[in-house]
Amino acid sequence: MTLSTYRNSPYWKAAIDLGPALARLADDLPATETYGLSAALRKYSIALPAAIAADLLAGHTTTRYPVTLKLQAALELVDRVYPALDTAAVRAAADTLAEQLLADDFGASDDVPAPAARFGAGPAPVQPAPLPPAPAPAPATVPINVPVTGDEPQLQPASPLGAAPMPVSAAPVQESHVQPDSQE
Repeated sequence: MTLSTYRNSPYWKAAIDLGPALARLADDLPATETYGLSAALRKYSIALPAAIAADLLAGHTTTRYPVTLKLQAALELVDRVYPALDTAAVRAAADTLAEQLLADDFGASDDVPAPAARFGAGPAPVQPAPLPPAPAPAPATVPINVPVTGDEPQLQPASPLGAAPMPVSAAPVQESHVQPDSQE
């Protein structure tokens, strides 16, 4: 499939047409949403057509799924957090497009030739290799009670970061007391 082919796709065109409506909705949100819902809506206005194009070009991928679902979640949050905003037209267009993008016959319309990989021919999607099992943790050591004679150095408990215990000096600690200058 060529670049001009996905640009002729009704899915890609619908996602591009949805972009300006998402940008206007992002502009209608309060300034406190600049880095929240507004940014998410602007991001999905670009990410959705890009994911559609990637799926049409690759033929057997589902890149559009998470982007479509994230857009749906963002629009749902806008409706719940800002119920006074009129989102009906944007929601209707997004819902219609989402139903088409999540359908089993995505990419099989007359305008877009269906890639052979969607119908069993061609390479299968690559599955990630399973991760190796994690190594077993080392057994914990249990201290043994040994009588102390007084000549052995005493040990401080290990630090929380796992450092080895350090010997403690038996000499008394001398404290220095510094008196502040008296103001007379």
